[in-house]
Amino acid sequence: MIDMNREFALACCILSTSTKKGEFKLRPNMNFLNGMAPLPYLTGLLPYSIQGDYTVNFFPDIEEGNKMSFGERNKVGFKQGMQKDIDLFYGLSSIIVRMGESFSEGSSGSKNMDILSYDMKMLYRLAKAKLKSKIKKEPMYPKDVFDLKGFVCAGTDSLHFKKKIEKYWGVKPLEIFGGTEACAIGSESWSKNGIILWPNICFYEFIPISEFYKNLENPKYTPKTYLINELKSRRVLRNCHYHP
Repeated sequence: MIDMNREFALACCILSTSTKKGEFKLRPNMNFLNGMAPLPYLTGLLPYSIQGDYTVNFFPDIEEGNKMSFGERNKVGFKQGMQKDIDLFYGLSSIIVRMGESFSEGSSGSKNMDILSYDMKMLYRLAKAKLKSKIKKEPMYPKDVFDLKGFVCAGTDSLHFKKKIEKYWGVKPLEIFGGTEACAIGSESWSKNGIILWPNICFYEFIPISEFYKNLENPKYTPKTYLINELKSRRVLRNCHYHP
């Protein structure tokens, strides 16, 4: 399971920085803002699964972050990102959007900051973004400060938030789907236009919709299931008439 999830995690890191097949911007020692829940949740497995295969700087540090609450980890990680820049971001879609909203509202923590803890490039970007915001009288977004290479988002509400994420952060996110019980299930490709099933991580059983409805009507009914090798593709017929 660990080996399969390692492949999934590394593939998502690569695909998140890709805009077309065969091209990506992933490189060693990128700054990685990890905005997901720690172990025992599945998302807490990510930092450990890629160790030894891919080296990144996690914000906050893995062991330090595991001692913090979820909210504290996000605040500390974002503050470190403000100081050092963020290359990769992995988080829950709703939390990511809220962080973008807080940033544009001026509550990102840039006030009363210790400028000695900031890289010069970040101070320059922050000053430039603030000046541009004042001149144009427009809100300042995270994309005006950070130079993100890849963005991975998760959550059942991702479909509703992806456009907002791109608006705030300037990067089209790569959506993934999974859960603590099922582990990784699917991800988008470089095209980022729909989730594709990863068939080798879980053991899948599929319930036809007709069987699903029978089970809804009668909870005692055991629906017939099919394994992945028993599935058949269905051609979508266009310009056809429907006869009830």
